[in-house]
Amino acid sequence: MLKEKDRLLRNGLRLFDLILSVPAFYIAYHVHITLIAPRFPSLFTGLFPVAYYTWILALAIPLGLILFHLGGLYDRLRLESKGRTFWKILRVMALFIAALYLGVHVVVKATYFSRFFIFLYGLFYTALLLGFRFLILSFLERIRERGFNVHQTLIIGTGEGAREVYERIEAYRFWGLHLLGFIACSPRVLHIPREKIIGTLEDLETILRGRVIDEVFVTLSEEEMPNREDILRACESVGVPVYLVPVRYEWQLSRSTTTSLGDIHLIRFSPVPDRPFPLGVKRGIDLAVSSLVLLVFPLLCLVVGLLIKLDSPGPVLYRQIRVSHNKRKFNCYKFRTMILEADRHIHLLEGLDETKGPIRKARNDPRITRVGRVLRRFSIDETPQFINIFKGEMSLVGPRPPTPDEVEQYAFHQLRRLSVKQGLTGLWQVSGRDAIKTFEERLKLDLYYIDHWSLWLDIKIIFKTLYIIFKGAV
Repeated sequence: MLKEKDRLLRNGLRLFDLILSVPAFYIAYHVHITLIAPRFPSLFTGLFPVAYYTWILALAIPLGLILFHLGGLYDRLRLESKGRTFWKILRVMALFIAALYLGVHVVVKATYFSRFFIFLYGLFYTALLLGFRFLILSFLERIRERGFNVHQTLIIGTGEGAREVYERIEAYRFWGLHLLGFIACSPRVLHIPREKIIGTLEDLETILRGRVIDEVFVTLSEEEMPNREDILRACESVGVPVYLVPVRYEWQLSRSTTTSLGDIHLIRFSPVPDRPFPLGVKRGIDLAVSSLVLLVFPLLCLVVGLLIKLDSPGPVLYRQIRVSHNKRKFNCYKFRTMILEADRHIHLLEGLDETKGPIRKARNDPRITRVGRVLRRFSIDETPQFINIFKGEMSLVGPRPPTPDEVEQYAFHQLRRLSVKQGLTGLWQVSGRDAIKTFEERLKLDLYYIDHWSLWLDIKIIFKTLYIIFKGAV
């Protein structure tokens, strides 16, 4: 019954979220024609009658339905805080506005449509969504505090995991979870109050039969795991949903998610970013930016190639085997900045190598040509790597791809640097690259990037990179 109510609530939210797009559209239209355009005629043009623009709702409504679902706006609402919900809405609406703009001006090519109107529409739509969600969540919290719409909850286990679940339930009362008590699976009770223990495993069937129980959290230690199958079978027999809290292994960096292999249910531990939607957006940004750069690449290649040829003999482009995601090898492209067959003259770095570790680099590398120094100063030499980005071998942001001989010298723990797609720019490049000498220092920054990855971090790194390039140019 409660599951049906949750499903009804989520479907109701979907309906109201889509309905809100209509008043947001008309509010934005009237604000534009009555307040914005008349006061700033030089900046904003007027609009045609509203009937000319209503077709945009046919584009916006399905677009919103898809993005809201992918953005997690209809995940289990009981366990969502206001702050987390609002942040989700802001992120999704930023994508909604960008996608709607592209749909109107790039795909449909509606030139009579004001660009500012799309932003205004998205702004009012966001405000209505935030206001509506605030009212819904506040209402649900209020009725739960008064004892309505409350889930009766049972925790099986008395270990560290049980204590953490208990503390969350007590701290977040607005979830509407009322704890009936704990089922002890072993004589040792170390982490929870003894007075809250209502029975042992032998009493489980009796408790499930005689009590009102809506949800069960199973938190077992490794030595208690053999009891899990009996517990799940007992809960399944009475139709009670079960949440299995994984054993807390010493995998501090791993994130756990549930998945399946056919009909086999699995718990996946991953120490790397694995969120499909943000990673899909990251790949979309890679494709968009690399496509734009490659449009002007032939002209750039002509100019830079001529300078390289006049400065030193040899090819314009330099191709080298590099290592990327999970040790995949690929051909990495660069404009040649060194003398011909520079790899054979690696001995020239003896006494000049500034790094400690697998990487061998020197600021005053004698193998670099005069044009090469200019290309490196402004990072022009790495422009051909947009080909690698377009092909999916690299990303705009990530650790720099090493050579196979460098990887062979990695310690075992350093291989995690290769657990994500390697990038054109990265965190250590914008964190004072000249001051970061040792490989271990660079590794710490690369692993920090992997452990704390987000789209926002990528955007900050990209803008910092552009600033550094611009600063070098002036």
